Amino acid sequence: MKMTFQKLLIGASMAIGVSALATAPAHALSFEFNNTKEINTYTGGSSATFIKGDAQGGTDAAIKALTDNDPTSNVELWSSDENPTSNVGFTTTVDGKSVTVSSITKDDWKIFGSQWLDGFLQAHSTRGITVNGDKVTVGSTTISKAGLLSSLLSTGLPSSGDPNIGTFAYDASTSQLTLDIIGHKDLKPRLDIKLQNRYATGNSVWDGMLTGAALQMTSIQASEIAKVTVGTGNDVQTYFAYSFDAIATGITASDDKESYSGKYTWSQKLPTAVPEPSVMLGLLGVAGVFASQRKFKKASI
Repeated sequence: MKMTFQKLLIGASMAIGVSALATAPAHALSFEFNNTKEINTYTGGSSATFIKGDAQGGTDAAIKALTDNDPTSNVELWSSDENPTSNVGFTTTVDGKSVTVSSITKDDWKIFGSQWLDGFLQAHSTRGITVNGDKVTVGSTTISKAGLLSSLLSTGLPSSGDPNIGTFAYDASTSQLTLDIIGHKDLKPRLDIKLQNRYATGNSVWDGMLTGAALQMTSIQASEIAKVTVGTGNDVQTYFAYSFDAIATGITASDDKESYSGKYTWSQKLPTAVPEPSVMLGLLGVAGVFASQRKFKKASI
């Protein structure tokens, strides 16, 4: 009973300390952009404007779009063309961890290309694609899965590397990081061979496959891709944010009347931070006070 009472006291003291930490006031996120010339913000809705990152108020507009809970406002990471050659984006800090979100390059595909391909094929298995060993079949057309993968690892899909980030959100209570990536809800209409400005990936193997697939499949959904780097120095974890499942945003972009019709959501639980030594010492100190009081009471009986 004495041991149980002491454990309860220590448990209570630690709960008090943890509770104090959990209820500490949150601070607004601050963002740093590594190349404002390649940042372009869409201010939201169907009649919004674009603001370049290096224009007056450009970074303020970008931060607002990332944090305003309006997925139709978004920030494009790499805006000069459809072929990113460096990782352009922003960095912030959540729960003491540095988080960088950026565009991706051809070299990044070597890291996650196989995972992306498996995800794409699985997501579209109910939309017209079947996979049997190395054979990927769409309608009457069959292509080698190994060939699709080889082209991804060597070339990537350049036009998918400049993501439009609609929302950056972090839930400290669950350590969950969430990105909304804004794009086309359905790529199928954009792959019509009759269109002069039809969608192209920048990869001839995939352009040929998708053009044929568009004639056979019910829909094609795939977001652009962001690189998410968490941590610094030797303690770094890298994720690639993408999705094959879109919901309608209810708007289209003011310039082409086509873009921004779909919202893709990616979420990842980040590693839980180890408590600072000073915090642990504080908790042990509080527990020590309770233990000392218990001993004093016992000695005075």
